[in-house]
Amino acid sequence: MLTVRDSNIYGTHPFYLETRYFEVDSTSGNLTLVTGNSSTGKDYVSYSHGVYLRNAHGQEILLRPQNITWRTIGGSIDLYFFAGPTQQEVTAAYQKGAIGLPAMQQYFAFGFHQCRWGYANWSQVEEVVMNYEKFGIPLETIWYIPTIMRVECLLTAL
Repeated sequence: MLTVRDSNIYGTHPFYLETRYFEVDSTSGNLTLVTGNSSTGKDYVSYSHGVYLRNAHGQEILLRPQNITWRTIGGSIDLYFFAGPTQQEVTAAYQKGAIGLPAMQQYFAFGFHQCRWGYANWSQVEEVVMNYEKFGIPLETIWYIPTIMRVECLLTAL
């Protein structure tokens, strides 16, 4: 079983998503790639695609206006291509097909957490919780380390 020290906890996900816009000819239906930023009030359609390079070695990606350069110092080259036509479809395919969806956070983690070192006893902690309630401040979790108090009590008893 791998532990954190046995595996690389840092990584890179060189993924790019490109959307190209095309002007639609109203008479023939032909598409013309739009390369500028000017809008002429005509009908446009867009198509997106994405590319992901999976490689465990050091790498450098240079994204330029006209091209992209992928450089690695070794390893295999696993390229994943994701066709759209929309950005949402490309992103969903990237998540589901290559990297997986993020883990759902525990519900309590979204709430407010109170943490303070040095509570002398449970009565102080209870007073803090009651004050949150008294003033209508939502409190999801209070972090409390009773071993610190036990050590302090043992040291003061000596």
